[in-house]
Amino acid sequence: MGGTVGKFAVRKLLSATLVSEIYGLLYQTLADGDLETFKDMAEDVQRNFRTGDGGRVSGKTVRERMLSMQREETKTKGASRLGQAARDYIGAVETPEKFTEGDLSTEACRAYREFQTVFAALNRSAAVRAMDDKRRIGVISNAAKLAAELALERHSGGQHELDAP
Repeated sequence: MGGTVGKFAVRKLLSATLVSEIYGLLYQTLADGDLETFKDMAEDVQRNFRTGDGGRVSGKTVRERMLSMQREETKTKGASRLGQAARDYIGAVETPEKFTEGDLSTEACRAYREFQTVFAALNRSAAVRAMDDKRRIGVISNAAKLAAELALERHSGGQHELDAP
């Protein structure tokens, strides 16, 4: 690559590297628990940096990038280095582990399977078979979800609650 195209590519690479480094520093500041410095740095980024389309970097963009980095760190390392105040500041929400069929006792698992049997009978019913494809798929899908949710709720000893509609 030479000439103008090469210079543009180098500038773009340097810019992307710089932005990545800056977000890395912002995240490290959050991990260190220094919210005041983080706020100052984030404001500086918003004032002085532009997005790829030439617009200003917004506070929302910074928060979304921090949330993305926090999720990635949690996914790859099993935990985030961010303290509660930093997580609260960027709007990170902890999601509890979901109770699943694998967590049921042997007896409860048998009861869960009974719900699956009821679901299978519904799937074979004349009323469901008479529906058009779209409606039948919707009914079957919702019935399967409801059967699983009810079984887990009834046999989890309070560890699983029905998801709100």
